Amino acid sequence: MNQPRDRLIKQLTADLPSVSVVRAGTATTALWLGFSTVLVALLTLAVQPFRPGFEEQLLEVPRFALETVIGVIAIALTGTAGLKSAIPGSNAPGLTRWAVAATALWLSSYVAGLYIPTLESTMVGKRPHCALETLLYSAPALVVGIWIAGRRYVLNWPRTAVTIAVTAGGIPAFLMQLACMYGARHILLTHFAPVLLVATLGLFIGLILQHRSNHP
Repeated sequence: MNQPRDRLIKQLTADLPSVSVVRAGTATTALWLGFSTVLVALLTLAVQPFRPGFEEQLLEVPRFALETVIGVIAIALTGTAGLKSAIPGSNAPGLTRWAVAATALWLSSYVAGLYIPTLESTMVGKRPHCALETLLYSAPALVVGIWIAGRRYVLNWPRTAVTIAVTAGGIPAFLMQLACMYGARHILLTHFAPVLLVATLGLFIGLILQHRSNHP
């Protein structure tokens, strides 16, 4: 990281109010997440309907509903952390820790499901190419998120890009929980594993953008 540049930014922004910047960043994040979620949902529906009966499962199985709520929170926190990390002085590191904790909790709920299933594992709703769908559907959110971050002043592109990529992959992974068959092993291997590939792509993009930022 460019230490002289960081010090200069802190000196220039030390006495400036950050309320308007934070509000603008929050609104942009909400629009990005909302647009991405709706787009992925429409793409998912275009291929195949959502799993029959998932609405009743949300209402009748508290643990399934809790997993869903945790997923929403994890994606919201991760997406917010990703875009706010592109705003110097936005305290993104603290938010990132909360995002990591929420994502770990979300993932651990499926690991626990390997031993104590949340729902009975069936083939109902099975999508033959759900892993590929998760990868492909993450692309729009990743591209738009990187573009939004690039319009700000990113100090650590690898961290920002990876966080954005995890969010982009997390959205289709989350919706597959409702659209595809439910089974902890299936979810971990075909819905969550592709997110690791998206995160790796994000890291690669971040490294390239960081190099360009340091060597204009």
